[in-house]
Amino acid sequence: MVKAQIMVVEDEGLVAIEIKETLEKMGYYVPHVVSNGKDAVSLASTEKPDLVLMDIRLNGPMDGIEAARQIRENLFIPVIFLTAHSDEETLRRAKTAESYGYLLKPFDDRALIAAIEMALYKSNEELIRSKESLEELNTELEGKVKDRTIALEQALSQLEKANQELHKLSYLDGLTGIRNRRYFDEKLVQWWELSVIEHKPLCLLMLDLDHFKKVNDYFGHTIGDEALIVTTRTINGTLRKANDIFARLGGEEFGVLISDITLEDSKIVAENIRSKVESIRFKNNEIRLTISIGLCHLIPNKDLSSEDLYKAADIALYNAKQKGRNQVSLARV
Repeated sequence: MVKAQIMVVEDEGLVAIEIKETLEKMGYYVPHVVSNGKDAVSLASTEKPDLVLMDIRLNGPMDGIEAARQIRENLFIPVIFLTAHSDEETLRRAKTAESYGYLLKPFDDRALIAAIEMALYKSNEELIRSKESLEELNTELEGKVKDRTIALEQALSQLEKANQELHKLSYLDGLTGIRNRRYFDEKLVQWWELSVIEHKPLCLLMLDLDHFKKVNDYFGHTIGDEALIVTTRTINGTLRKANDIFARLGGEEFGVLISDITLEDSKIVAENIRSKVESIRFKNNEIRLTISIGLCHLIPNKDLSSEDLYKAADIALYNAKQKGRNQVSLARV
């Protein structure tokens, strides 16, 4: 079984061949040997080896230390230095590249395999503990863990669960806990396309709390956030079907999407929302809320788009504001 894929960076041809043959006898896969730092960085970015054995002194403008630094910072691939130099300045620079080992030439096979296995083990442990982006970790791990340890496979399972949770959270509003604009926009397009096929009506309500800036300015944003939460709960309680989509679109603006509903029933839902919000009282009755609603109801067809529905409802909301707020305004399509 192939233990790991290793890239060798060595500008002395005979030495490079000897190292490659030694690694392959140990069971490692060595598909590439390069002789300069620039090629090492380029090839590492495309091939994604598990580990790089890097000579410090290389021909060309980029030495092994700089190449290792770029590989570590951009690709998170472990690097072990191979060098005949152990002077203080070389060691100091090598530390800045965050290498996983430092082998002085000449070295024996036992020292080489020990350094490689320790570097691979350390790299695995860092992947598990890493606090970087879950998406980056998942991409990196998927290409590296087929023949790794059981412990790393368990870490992948945990990472997958975390990614699923992250995906779920990406569709929720952090303050109110209801769906967010991203989810709403995606569902609007999906429901529109389905309604075109099934020739069923679609209703979009655009809602905006009236004079909400005054609540924030007078009572503070903490109370303003409480008002948004109370409003959310109130509106949620008025919706009739479990699959009605209710989302916070931003600030004090909300959206409700209802499928297969008549215009009259749409008006009833909208008026019910307006009435319930108007009855909200809290902060010892100091805060009273009202809401303006733009309503667009139509049967989708191929001559229109979901964007037309959205714009019409938004215009209706604007009209409700212009007419004095705290009312439902119907869109004309």
